[in-house]
Amino acid sequence: MVVSHSYMIGGFPGAPSVSSGSLGLGYFSVACFFTISGYLISQSRLNSSVKSFLWKRALRIIPGYLIAYILTSFLFSPIVGLIKGGWTFRDSIDYLVGGISFFKFGPQTIGETLTGLPHPENWNGSLWSVRVEALLYVATAIVFLMSKLVLVKTLQLSVLLSSTIASILFGAGVLEDPSPAGILFTLCLFVPFYLAGSLVFLERQRIR
Repeated sequence: MVVSHSYMIGGFPGAPSVSSGSLGLGYFSVACFFTISGYLISQSRLNSSVKSFLWKRALRIIPGYLIAYILTSFLFSPIVGLIKGGWTFRDSIDYLVGGISFFKFGPQTIGETLTGLPHPENWNGSLWSVRVEALLYVATAIVFLMSKLVLVKTLQLSVLLSSTIASILFGAGVLEDPSPAGILFTLCLFVPFYLAGSLVFLERQRIR
């Protein structure tokens, strides 16, 4: 992931890819992350109550998420502001508030601190995955309330297949994503991997 992002952030051509250039290394890494997460989070949910599960998930992601926003707002961006300008305290406050709202997708900049750089849309573009992961935590908590695991498996398989088909149609331009910042396409792209990991866990006794 670090290697893949360095090409994008630095504006370097020839980013490494998998499968003869058709699959970016960054995409492949995120897909692997969501697959492993689906397995482990489903295991955690099956062994916990809803309250305990959500509390543990919150402790897992919220502190690091907030620290990332605070450091960016009041340490890293002011340093850039001193070097090249384009920073105000109000800009940092707005950025932090946007982060605290959590489910804000799309560009997140701080004043003009990124202007002129190869990737000026986000100070921390990786944080979108944390928001998607949080949505999947909540969905997992709810879905596993079903009394029978066969119903959980059926629902997950149905969503996996439908979101996979939708991601293919979005990617081919057959469907147009009406959501802001392409949230729907992003979900359809990575949710299947999470569900695949979850289904592997639920079928672990049958899969060698």
